[in-house]
Amino acid sequence: MSEIKLKIEKGFENLGRWLYRNKFKSLASVLFFVVLLGLQIPKTTIDTSWEGMLRENDPGRIDYNAFREQFGQDRIIIVGIKAPDIFTDNFMQTLKSIHEDLEDEVPYVEEVNSLINARSTRGIGDVLHVDELFEGWPERKVDLSLLKKHVLGNPYYLNNIVSADGNVTAIVIETQATLSEDNDNEDELFEGFNENITQKAHGTNNRYFSDKEMTKVVDAVNRVLERYRTPDIYIAFTGGPIIEDSFNRATKEDMLFLMGLTYLAISFFLAVLFRRFSGVIL
Repeated sequence: MSEIKLKIEKGFENLGRWLYRNKFKSLASVLFFVVLLGLQIPKTTIDTSWEGMLRENDPGRIDYNAFREQFGQDRIIIVGIKAPDIFTDNFMQTLKSIHEDLEDEVPYVEEVNSLINARSTRGIGDVLHVDELFEGWPERKVDLSLLKKHVLGNPYYLNNIVSADGNVTAIVIETQATLSEDNDNEDELFEGFNENITQKAHGTNNRYFSDKEMTKVVDAVNRVLERYRTPDIYIAFTGGPIIEDSFNRATKEDMLFLMGLTYLAISFFLAVLFRRFSGVIL
């Protein structure tokens, strides 16, 4: 055991002598590797999603990917809008503008649902009629007082996209599940569940919705909603992408803060050890 210890100590001694005799080569080599590794910093990503904790070939992750390719994304964003009375012409115009802006300006969106495009299903005799709740509006005038009674009396809308008191309505944003490598704004879903697994095994041009796209979606939603916040209109939003994005941002902030403290501690002990500025820098 003592011989091994002596060999290790002798090895460190020889290494120190070699580094001293070749100081410029050693410094250049260290700088080369520091720069090489530093160039990879911008490519660093933080993924706090549960599937990111599993290997790509994990059976659970493979089954989940096949499921969302077949049935769509399970991560949705819910926007809650509160006003003194949502069943007024002015508010409905505002809701329509928010709905359309979310469709036009938020990337990677599969579908946006709200009162504006909600279905109205009713039976007349033996015939089932399915229309939009605001069919033809605003070109066609809609009696909002009758519409309010219809909506608040229908369990399909109540506490789903409208609160029981009629002061809060929801907009549901569904994100895409898979993205085309050729065009990130196009969603190319495969047709069959078994076909999905086969195509994934052989490789496709599609990739799954990631934290990179999630950040873009959250930022775009926030930009749109910020334009419509007023003293009379309170807007909040939540959902899986919002929570994951907030957690990612908090993690990055904590990492930067802790890395700063780490560098300060290292610099302090290097200054105590070498007692010279060049020793700390090198």
